[in-house]
Amino acid sequence: MGGKALHFPPTKDEINVISSRQSSEVAPSEGFQGDPNLMSKQLTDFGLPSTAHTAQGKEQVPALVDQMTADLQAGRSAIVNGAPEPGGGHFLSVTGITTGPNGETLYLVNDSNRVSTGSPNSGTLPNPCTRAQLEQFLINRASAGAPGYSTI
Repeated sequence: MGGKALHFPPTKDEINVISSRQSSEVAPSEGFQGDPNLMSKQLTDFGLPSTAHTAQGKEQVPALVDQMTADLQAGRSAIVNGAPEPGGGHFLSVTGITTGPNGETLYLVNDSNRVSTGSPNSGTLPNPCTRAQLEQFLINRASAGAPGYSTI
């Protein structure tokens, strides 16, 4: 395919390569400046088939999480574009699902840039996180742009 060999979840150096490919005007330390559509295009260009899924507003987030859950159940992972607080954006990966103590679905979260302390103010989601936490992460993004994710 001619793509660059990457693994999932990507390392910080690999994230910087993807960020640099996206824009030579933005320092890699500033992170990826695109959306899930650009993320999926670049992942595919690197040899990793990817599909973007986005919501056009917070009302569509529950259906987006339903689709993500189906993708995770099918063995795919997701690079999610959300935000810890309303506005802005932050990418993290959801690598799978597990079942919580009450039979609820929990999402396995990896964040290459931020360590989760498990507190609401850690700047990322806890691992694992609940559906409600994942939906809120996506809803927070809706005020600054379309929330979504890229499969990998």
